[in-house]
Amino acid sequence: VGYDGFILAISFDTALRAAQELLPVPVVGITQAALVAAEPRERTIGVVVFGETCLPMYRRVIQSYGVSPVGYEIVGLGSAAAYLSPQALDRDVVAACARLGQAGAGAIVICGTVIAGMAARLQADVQVPLFDGASALALCLDHVRLRDTAPARPSALGDTIGLSQELTDLLRGTSLDTPP
Repeated sequence: VGYDGFILAISFDTALRAAQELLPVPVVGITQAALVAAEPRERTIGVVVFGETCLPMYRRVIQSYGVSPVGYEIVGLGSAAAYLSPQALDRDVVAACARLGQAGAGAIVICGTVIAGMAARLQADVQVPLFDGASALALCLDHVRLRDTAPARPSALGDTIGLSQELTDLLRGTSLDTPP
């Protein structure tokens, strides 16, 4: 593959499990990493999401990791431009974190790809530890350091139709040790 690990920078960790099975190196999702960093088994967590339409998807993703948050807070978005300018949302995120803290959250995960780094920026304004997708780098490096690779790979594929030779080789496991 030519890399020591991959970070899947898609806030819903879309196709994470498939990528973990496919690649012979660690693959970490940004939502997964934020939840791991928040240590949900040792303390209750709250979750901040952006836009009401995202909530059902995040609930499914977070539940798939066996995490049951103490609560979710939705920060409304007036436009896509608002999400792409995360500093404009800081005040609303801090208020959402305060409500989650009052609800008993011992740590808070802020979900979203564009907002990776927001937790560090806002930590001084929030009473409980904050985490976001920026945690993925540390988790991925930990997996690389421990040589913690993917789950058992599925059996090799037979013929494929309409895929590039490179993708076919990758799916078959025949090009995994060949640098790009």
